[in-house]
Amino acid sequence: MEVQTYVQEIAEEAKQEDSISFADRLVAESAIAYHGEMAILAGKAGLTEQAKQHQKLARAAEIELLPPPPFPEVTESQLKVWHRFLPTSYTGKSLMSYGYDLVPPDALEIISKHQSLFTDLEIRAPEKKTDPVLFGIRDLGDKKVTYLLARWSESRLISFEEVKKEVIKAVGRGKLCLPAVFGSIFGCVGIPLIIAGFFRPLGANFGMIFAGTFVMLASLSPGVYAIMEIREVRAEIASA
Repeated sequence: MEVQTYVQEIAEEAKQEDSISFADRLVAESAIAYHGEMAILAGKAGLTEQAKQHQKLARAAEIELLPPPPFPEVTESQLKVWHRFLPTSYTGKSLMSYGYDLVPPDALEIISKHQSLFTDLEIRAPEKKTDPVLFGIRDLGDKKVTYLLARWSESRLISFEEVKKEVIKAVGRGKLCLPAVFGSIFGCVGIPLIIAGFFRPLGANFGMIFAGTFVMLASLSPGVYAIMEIREVRAEIASA
């Protein structure tokens, strides 16, 4: 098994430097106290969902007071690529019952040592082969920040550039498969209509040709739309 972890060394100056200003610290501490109190009141009132929301906001404020995680941040465009490549998500309760494969010791050590820096942990896995990725997520209330923690594979870990190429291939196959089926079906109907129209009497041939042309255009439109969508996805992936 090949395992890659992404723990970054932090310089001593960075460790000693306060990552949050005094004013922001006061705001965060006030938010923790307020939402903690509101969570208790909501719980006593029987408003379970309200209590959960206040607990979530209090946790988000606590996260802001923690030092930055020693892992690379994943951009939104990169995250979209990972989500396409690894469609199955294990987080929260589903992460507790994760049994897709055996998590390697290095990744388990990262979870044990650094999970307090994150709101959630997530393992994303493919549907067939075993190349899972471990992410750490910080929910800051108004946004979520994702960090890349570890990857592992039963064989060879492919690079992110190779991941992007695999995603582009998969998107092309998925988007063009259905239009190809529809195009074949409508083409089998449209072409005979057009041909038959040329051998009909003058009054009926225009209708046959028009109907056949309409069916042919209808068969082409899904494919054109799929190609345009593939181009958009490729441009999005290329910028990741």
